[in-house]
Amino acid sequence: MASCAGADSAPAPRYASNDGRNEIVVEESEFKIRPRNERVPPGRLDGGGWAADVQDCSDEQFKCLNADRFTFAVERAVAHVGDRYQLNGVKFSVIGCGDEACRVQAIRGVCENWNDEDSGQCSPFRAEQAGKAAAIVLRYKYSADVGVTEIAIEYQDFPPDPSQVYKLSSETGILR
Repeated sequence: MASCAGADSAPAPRYASNDGRNEIVVEESEFKIRPRNERVPPGRLDGGGWAADVQDCSDEQFKCLNADRFTFAVERAVAHVGDRYQLNGVKFSVIGCGDEACRVQAIRGVCENWNDEDSGQCSPFRAEQAGKAAAIVLRYKYSADVGVTEIAIEYQDFPPDPSQVYKLSSETGILR
């Protein structure tokens, strides 16, 4: 998992929310969204937090990390604005590059059919087939040198919430 969560010798990737109240911590086996300094059991939404098992879904074509409803992926090949790909039911697009070689990317991942009542996973099927579904949009910035540096979480039918934007607060991020 070191290739996805961070280097073995580096501390777990951590992200602090814009309002300073919450954090994302990605340890070797768990992805946690929690109030700062609070422990959250796996799969629980207790106390305003949430945790899920981390799965390395990387292959020859992508670096990939999956944690239940959230999947992060970047192409291993040189990326370009407008590139599109799909993994784990999530549709990704490269929406911006920070340099000519696109070593810094802005990526948007849309899970159109998230089904919390069934598997908690993003379903590749249509919403009608998946049952009660909602869209989750992840916007994240990726740097080839550091990994994911910023994460914004949005939900269908809700305006963007600035408190759901998390910035890297450790040396390296996920997908490093």
